[in-house]
Amino acid sequence: MHEFDARYRHWILKFRWLILLATLVLMVLAASEARHLHLTTNYRVFFSQENPQLLAFDAPENTYTKNDNVMFVLMPKDALSSRKRRWPRWKRKQKRPGNCRTPTSRRLLWSAVNCW
Repeated sequence: MHEFDARYRHWILKFRWLILLATLVLMVLAASEARHLHLTTNYRVFFSQENPQLLAFDAPENTYTKNDNVMFVLMPKDALSSRKRRWPRWKRKQKRPGNCRTPTSRRLLWSAVNCW
């Protein structure tokens, strides 16, 4: 194995400029073909127009609306309990509806948004 390594290193050093040129030519050829690549975020390219599952999925979208958005909300655990410090005094004394009397960190974000 050591003999093979020695011959390989000798061959690489002997033809280094040829290898460098060949590598650059291959990179240019690969990059020139990359212009034909394109990405699509449309999942419909995987289904035919007559696909029954796709047609069933499209029926409510055609009637109502299409919504592909997802929102993730991250907040610290003590964000709801420290909310009083961020609001002005006149806003804190305002009555809150329903079960929003004492916000805690265990409340859901939706209830916190509706309460404030």
